[in-house]
Amino acid sequence: MRDDAMGSAAGLRKNTARMHDDRDQIRIGCAAAVCALYALLLVCVAAGELPWASYETRGGFSMAAALMINFLFPPVLLGVGAVYGLRPQSLPEPESEPLPNPQSGASHRVADWATVRGALRAFLFPLISALPAFPLIFMLAVASDFCAVNSACTQVGPWILNWISLGQVWWFMELFAASGCIGLAATLLIRLVARLVRGLRACRRL
Repeated sequence: MRDDAMGSAAGLRKNTARMHDDRDQIRIGCAAAVCALYALLLVCVAAGELPWASYETRGGFSMAAALMINFLFPPVLLGVGAVYGLRPQSLPEPESEPLPNPQSGASHRVADWATVRGALRAFLFPLISALPAFPLIFMLAVASDFCAVNSACTQVGPWILNWISLGQVWWFMELFAASGCIGLAATLLIRLVARLVRGLRACRRL
């Protein structure tokens, strides 16, 4: 009996370690994907501001950065958020589950305060992932080498800051944050429904 107990404890520790490894791999992979995405945008924005490059070269890199912001960032952040929702800590199991009562009907808890706290903490990742976009989009949308008509501009060194375009920076940051949160929420909802279905099936087998 002692050997069985030791074997069960060892198996539990092994499963817990495997779960933590899977969680860390997902978190590291999502963070790496976001970092690579912003690094690519940084290269395009920086190349578009090179003073010794030709106008066509700087314009091409600036156009590439604009296309990335509009068409690449939202779907990628949506997918990253969905994958991040697969972490066990993004939707923890309830700490205590009441046993089903065959006489009074099935009773299965799919969530408790620990589950809610884990889900709320998970939403910090897509929100934080949108923060690095501010300086990059600021340089792309606000900083320029000319001042458009009917614009409020301030010259800082070689750049002319167009404050009318500042609203675009906030709009894209909100778009990036919303994309990640929607992907994460979709995964958490699917996991919650699957957990409920498993609980109902377990109750019916009793």
